Amino acid sequence: MVKGYSESHRHHHNLKHVSLYLEELVMRFHDAVYEHKQSDNEEASAGYAMKALGGLIGGEPLERVHRLIMATRHTGPPRDDERIIMDVDLAILGRPSEEFQEYEDGIRKEYSCVPEERFRRGRREVLTRFLTRPSIFHTEHFRGIYAEKARTNLHRSLSRLGSLSP
Repeated sequence: MVKGYSESHRHHHNLKHVSLYLEELVMRFHDAVYEHKQSDNEEASAGYAMKALGGLIGGEPLERVHRLIMATRHTGPPRDDERIIMDVDLAILGRPSEEFQEYEDGIRKEYSCVPEERFRRGRREVLTRFLTRPSIFHTEHFRGIYAEKARTNLHRSLSRLGSLSP
């Protein structure tokens, strides 16, 4: 799919067009519902999208929006069209150190009611899961741009969080 959209004769119907399409139909609803104490935020956001878009689109396109939002749970290998959404969701991991630190600070603020040691343990587990993947990103595009910096940021964050207690 990426190869086709990257053909040199494509000046509008290219990866940028797909990216904008996905941003409009998916990213507007990704994490539309977010409560850090809940584990079903993606399901709730997908449900919200289904209600909001149900009168505008239906059938396969609406099912695709639902599936793409659900892919941001990062619980399994993606289908081809889920790869870019998952990578967009994780792009912050590979951003410059200052931006990544703002993200980390924001995550801590969202979980401010969680005791420090419990937060550290949970955060270490989440970040370690990304680091132990063969590749953090699913597309060559995002790997090329963000992979190295993401690993550096994650290692730095894990170092700040300290080692896991047995």
